[in-house]
Amino acid sequence: PAPARAPRPAAGAAPVAPPAGNGPQAQIAAIWGRILGLDPAGIGAGDNFFALGGHSLLAVQAHREIRSTLGRPDLSITDIFRFPTLGGLAGHLDAGGTEPEPPVVPDQDRSETISKRRAMRDRRRMRAG
Repeated sequence: PAPARAPRPAAGAAPVAPPAGNGPQAQIAAIWGRILGLDPAGIGAGDNFFALGGHSLLAVQAHREIRSTLGRPDLSITDIFRFPTLGGLAGHLDAGGTEPEPPVVPDQDRSETISKRRAMRDRRRMRAG
């Protein structure tokens, strides 16, 4: 199947310009285009690597090429997953690769998540033996 695309503006709305120049966003778009077999000019800031047809093995390839092309040995493979959109990844690199602040999770949500994980683990153990 053809790769999914991020939604584009409706007819009559201002078009989303593809990354221009030779900055990080344009370089990443060129790398994604090569890896995903897409025209880099059609990849916009809101496009998601995985929605365009990328997967974990291609993410590893993209990671290697981005590090090499942009001279960013500090780029982590997890950054590709944490910042899956072109604009998000380029912004992360422009910010010097600093860690974003973790989201604040209310204690009640955290306890519900922990309870669900425990229940899943218990069910798995019961099935296993």
